[in-house]
Amino acid sequence: MFLVQRRFRSNGRPLGDIIPLDNVRQVVQLVPKFGVKAPKEMTCDNCLDVGREFYLNSFADKETFHAILSYQ
Repeated sequence: MFLVQRRFRSNGRPLGDIIPLDNVRQVVQLVPKFGVKAPKEMTCDNCLDVGREFYLNSFADKETFHAILSYQ
């Protein structure tokens, strides 16, 4: 699995952009990277906001596996 990280601006706000749905080629499954244990405030509803590092699950389905494998 690949490790991806959230990026932040110098003022601490998340770096991001809004993209048109026409530009989305593939959805991916992100799995939060925990330390010894998960933060108590993290739930399934806010894990993408609380987490800073995520594993990109390349084994979610065969299409994702082959798409990610072809970029290496």
